Amino acid sequence: MTTVHRNSISKRSSAQEVDHKRHSKEPSIASTMSRLQLLNRKFNNSPSFDIELGEEDEEEGKDGNKNEKDADGKEINGNSTLRDSLLAIDTISKQKDIDIMSDNIATSLNLLVPLNQYMQDFESNLHKLANEMEVLQSRLSGLDDEIRKSSKMDMLLTPVLNDLLISPKCIRILLNSEINEIWAQSLTEILEKKEILQNSDSQRLNQNDVEYFLKLIDQLEWKCIERIRKFMIQNIKYLRMNNSSSIKVQQKMLKVKEINLFFQKKAPTIAKEIETAYIYTIRWYYYSNFIKYISSLEVLQIAESNTTMTSNSTKNLPVSLQLDNTNAINEYLINLPRRYEQLFDEKNKYAILAKIAETTSSLSTTTSNNNNNNNKFFFEQIFQFLNCTIIDNINIEFTFMNDFFHYENNEEINNIFKSIWSPVLKLGNNFTSYLLKKCSNDYFGILYTIHKIQNMQKDVQRLCLPELLESYFDSQLILLWPQLQRNMDILSTRVSSTLKSTALIKQVISSKNGNTLLVPLQLTQSFGTVIASLLQILDINVQGPLEGSVERISNIYEQGLVQLSEGLSDEKKKLFLYVNVQQVATVLDVSGGEGGKSLAEHYSKLAEAYSP
Repeated sequence: MTTVHRNSISKRSSAQEVDHKRHSKEPSIASTMSRLQLLNRKFNNSPSFDIELGEEDEEEGKDGNKNEKDADGKEINGNSTLRDSLLAIDTISKQKDIDIMSDNIATSLNLLVPLNQYMQDFESNLHKLANEMEVLQSRLSGLDDEIRKSSKMDMLLTPVLNDLLISPKCIRILLNSEINEIWAQSLTEILEKKEILQNSDSQRLNQNDVEYFLKLIDQLEWKCIERIRKFMIQNIKYLRMNNSSSIKVQQKMLKVKEINLFFQKKAPTIAKEIETAYIYTIRWYYYSNFIKYISSLEVLQIAESNTTMTSNSTKNLPVSLQLDNTNAINEYLINLPRRYEQLFDEKNKYAILAKIAETTSSLSTTTSNNNNNNNKFFFEQIFQFLNCTIIDNINIEFTFMNDFFHYENNEEINNIFKSIWSPVLKLGNNFTSYLLKKCSNDYFGILYTIHKIQNMQKDVQRLCLPELLESYFDSQLILLWPQLQRNMDILSTRVSSTLKSTALIKQVISSKNGNTLLVPLQLTQSFGTVIASLLQILDINVQGPLEGSVERISNIYEQGLVQLSEGLSDEKKKLFLYVNVQQVATVLDVSGGEGGKSLAEHYSKLAEAYSP
């Protein structure tokens, strides 16, 4: 007989559970809880099911559970006790809990629907994005390949384009812009392109295109030649304008000196004509300006000219040649130290401008009527004004012509400079002759001028200027040295005649007491100053016959002094000679420089010999 119970477990399942519990070593309560958990799982899976119990099962359950115990340690009586425990479960409350849980799950599922939809949309968009990325990746790969190909092409074409390409800006500059440094750079660029084309590889370029391109460049070059010709003519014309400056023109032309090489190469005949025009123009420019400059120098007041004569001399000797025994102060000798200092003055070696000279001369003319003219210049200063100006201008012109016209033959440039500067140098020689006529007796001025000329000759050699200047200064020395020697002869004669003069002999013999003999002669003081100043010039290595002249004048003085003392007694003679010789030795030792040491020593020995 089989009994059917609602919500019961099948007989087979119960038997298995009972059999499992029979062999289990766990307590009976734990086995019961395991069975309840199994029932709950089955119940959750299928809310309605039947538990069938057969008689065999019941008996088997009874036999199988005879030895099981409850939680208090008491044995449970087989399957009857299990059925009672199962029937005691509140299935209704469990069902409610399950319903509530089901509702919560349904609510949660409803809440997850939008998220599910969003995730589905996101997944769909992600697929689209992945597809687009694949497309972009393929396009980037294609672009990368094209870039590599373009890079290879650029590497092949860039040198060719750089060699052949002429920018429109460069062409516009050559055709329309002012000729300056940028214009010269553009011309150089064109010439470089042409040279590259002429030496290009015929395999890389189409020869017909190259010839056509070269023809266009030739046409552009002839346009540049025309512009250069106009530029040169314009600057040459500017030199013929009043108040023009050759320095400005030369600076402007030197900034674009490269164009003349191109001009000489492309159009040598026209370039030679332009060069000739410049030579004749600059020759006229310097000649006309130096005429103005020399005219302004001629009206300058010159100190110690021949017009200054002594008022008490029967021979009307100039002040510079007064070596007598008068008590008059010799202004010429007083100015010698200041003039000697000017020889080594760095500021004084530069020439004054013509405008300054003209201003000075105008002031001199204005004040000469009032006999209040203090603007006087020495002979050597005026000479230096002119000749330093000549050297400076020749140096500037020589540098310009070498840099711009690019002369390679020294003989050629010497001939050109001879053509340009011969008229000016002739003016210089004439002006030196003019100065000598006005200052022929200014022997120290002539001597200082000789010293300046020798220094100028050194500057000419140092600057490697044309030989024309050396010849010019040699001609100046030819004018100056003879006049200096004539003055030295006059000085010698003047010293000799003064020492032999009756007035001086009477003055010495009439000195009855020895006190008047203790004062050196005025002639001795003047002689010592002249000899010391001459020896200073010898000390700075002035080349020439000056040393012989100094020795000759010294011997004349020494012999004349001894002859002058012949009328005195031995005691007064020694005193007279000692005082004068010692005075000369002192002056030479103090003011004679290194060159006067030997002569000062000579006079010192004489003083020891004449010492009373």
